[in-house]
Amino acid sequence: MKGNYVTLWGVYTVWHRHAKVYQKTWLINFLLPISEPIIYLVGFGYGFSPLVGEVIYNGEAVSYLKFLAPGMISVGVLFQAFSEGAYSSFIRLSFQGTWKSLLTAPLSFTEVFLGEWLWAASKGIVGGTLTGMVAVVLGFIRDGICWYRYH
Repeated sequence: MKGNYVTLWGVYTVWHRHAKVYQKTWLINFLLPISEPIIYLVGFGYGFSPLVGEVIYNGEAVSYLKFLAPGMISVGVLFQAFSEGAYSSFIRLSFQGTWKSLLTAPLSFTEVFLGEWLWAASKGIVGGTLTGMVAVVLGFIRDGICWYRYH
């Protein structure tokens, strides 16, 4: 019987379903979070770096590339989570019929919604992690932290 209840198992089931689909299509899903920060960091970083030069932050001169890297990590999280939560869930709801299939199982609407929300957050974490790894490989982050110091 479906009611207005939420179980962790129901939310996990929806999340797990999306994770399995992600596993099967990992190459296509992996290319955008890796290529997007490379294109942005190269385009904005190396393109605008000669024009901007250095940025002064807390009295310290920082190269524009190192200034840009933390923002690109944030953009990676934002873009991945937003596109998954908005566009992909809309496609699953309207065209693929995934929500209809999930709701015929003993899952409530709230469980499906929270599972989608958790999956979007997980994709954001993956996008931010991959962007951070690109920034580390390209040398924009040193000593395990970004260029700035916490005061």
